[in-house]
Amino acid sequence: MSQFRKLKIYSKFRTRRWDNTTVPEIRLQGKWLENLGFKEGAQVKIKEQHHQLIITVLQQKKEGTNHT
Repeated sequence: MSQFRKLKIYSKFRTRRWDNTTVPEIRLQGKWLENLGFKEGAQVKIKEQHHQLIITVLQQKKEGTNHT
């Protein structure tokens, strides 16, 4: 499995009531995501740093483990 991947940053057109604009968009897709634990329906957190994004899968809370 490759440790690094090169992706293109696309331009996405956005229409809003008050204006039209473009915003940057990064598309992540592929079986490699699933192999890394990024399953469909899971939530992720994104840490923003200068010229860097760190994407982490959030662990699902287990039901029935309420400690009172």
